[in-house]
Amino acid sequence: MIQHCTGDDVAAEVLMIRSTFKGTIIIVEGDDDCRVYEKFVNPRLCQMQPAYGRPNALEAMSLLSKPKGKGIVAIVDADFWHHHGTKPPSRNVLVTDFHDIEIMMFGSRAFDAIMAEYGSVSKIEKFLGLSGTTSLRIALMASVISLGLLRLISEEDGLALKFKGLDFNRVVEKSTLQLSTGDLVCRVLMLTENPRLNRKDILRKLQKAQSKAHDPWHICSGHDVAVIVGIGLRKALGNKSKDIGNGENIERLLRLSYDSSDFRSTRLFKRAKKWEKANTPFTIFSL
Repeated sequence: MIQHCTGDDVAAEVLMIRSTFKGTIIIVEGDDDCRVYEKFVNPRLCQMQPAYGRPNALEAMSLLSKPKGKGIVAIVDADFWHHHGTKPPSRNVLVTDFHDIEIMMFGSRAFDAIMAEYGSVSKIEKFLGLSGTTSLRIALMASVISLGLLRLISEEDGLALKFKGLDFNRVVEKSTLQLSTGDLVCRVLMLTENPRLNRKDILRKLQKAQSKAHDPWHICSGHDVAVIVGIGLRKALGNKSKDIGNGENIERLLRLSYDSSDFRSTRLFKRAKKWEKANTPFTIFSL
């Protein structure tokens, strides 16, 4: 079962693949990552292996040390590594330019294509006027950065807050796409179900974090941004139905629209090419 998969399981699967496949084996976090990266690889030279979680991918790489790990590389989301100035644990671990692959795609022309197809020019102009910025990307990240900061606080303070199942419709004002921090903390605590956590303490931590300058590209989760874009396309940014205006569909559209010219301009692609030079004859991306 996927939910019970461990880093040991992933490493064992990779070694099984290695017994019959001599090309590069790329460990990624999940199936969606496979869908992004497999567009840029030659299947005769590379094989993708989902780890079903970032911790599993990193644990598997720590187990697959040389020489048995030759020609094996992991590509994982940076999460908060860039924010903390944390370097990858190995030269065989490559990370996204920003918080995650979804934020990378959000920063590319793929997002522009989605908005050109589904957004309303007049509504976007009105939304930007209210937000006080000329950048739609910055305005949307400003809408969800409080959620990113709450994730950061949870990680740094070991709070183990639960975010899966969070209903954005309960915490987002549809016209402005602003999140209510008070409602957000309450909803997350309801999902977490830990009576030892104090709402006022967490809200105070969040307000303190909000008072500081943070780079939204390294704080915001791409999944959160996709959800807010979906909600926006139903009212504040467009007139679309929920079938189009939902986070899962926005992520799908980003993957479909993200192309090789976008990817070739990333630092991740450049790091991959550097890895290839150090690990001849193995290749990662055939671009």
